[in-house]
Amino acid sequence: MSLDRNASRTQILLVEDDEAVRIMLLELLRREGYTVLSAEDGLEASALLSEVTPELVITDFNMPRMDGWELALYLRRHLPLTPVLLVTGEPDGLARAHHSGSPFHAVLGKPFQLHSLLSMIRALLNGGAESERTPYGPELPPEVQPELG
Repeated sequence: MSLDRNASRTQILLVEDDEAVRIMLLELLRREGYTVLSAEDGLEASALLSEVTPELVITDFNMPRMDGWELALYLRRHLPLTPVLLVTGEPDGLARAHHSGSPFHAVLGKPFQLHSLLSMIRALLNGGAESERTPYGPELPPEVQPELG
């Protein structure tokens, strides 16, 4: 692995409910020189986002309390230019993420190759998102909105 000299100035928010996967990705990204914050689900991530503005958010799809789709919608409303990378092995998540109107900038299926993840991160951070970085219109589901404050 080569250390990206610009990575140490880059803050990534990693949102993953599987502790083993979260720890593995945290270590990997930190070894690459990124500053990484983590959350167990979208609700915890949205609370962190009131205090920090990461350059990239990496999220799983299927999580308790607030899933990756709802988190991406939240980000599109509050931080519309922050790229969101969906990393999931969930077939429903992969299918939904590829439809038009998806709130994700890029999608990576699990399992993935390490070089694929790092390439996608670099592309997103350099403005090479898979889809346009434009504000997203749909509202969050009503049952989630009260929890966000």
